[in-house]
Amino acid sequence: MKRILSSLLSVLIVSFIMLFVMMLVFSYTGKNEDNRHLDVEIKGEGLSGYQPFGSAYRYVKTPGKYDEIELNLQFRAKDKSALFITSADIVTEGIEY
Repeated sequence: MKRILSSLLSVLIVSFIMLFVMMLVFSYTGKNEDNRHLDVEIKGEGLSGYQPFGSAYRYVKTPGKYDEIELNLQFRAKDKSALFITSADIVTEGIEY
C-alpha cells in the first residue's frame, strides 16, 4: 500500500511540474502578438436553409499588415440549433489594412 501511495505521489508531482512548464511556454509565446477580434457578417443562406454565422481573429505581427487570420464558421438551422462547426486558418502574406 505504501508503494502505491508513493508512486501515486510521484506521478502527481511530475504532472504538476509538466503543467507548470506548459503554462510558462504558452504564456511566453503569446506575449508579442496583438490579437484583435474582427466582426464578420456573413449574408445569405446555405443549403437547405441553414444560416451561416461566424467570427474571425487576426494576429498582427507586423504593424499595418495581417499576418494570420483565423476564421471560425458555424452553420445553424433557422430554429437556431447548431448544425456543425468548422474552422480554417488563413495565412496571408502581408495584406495591408
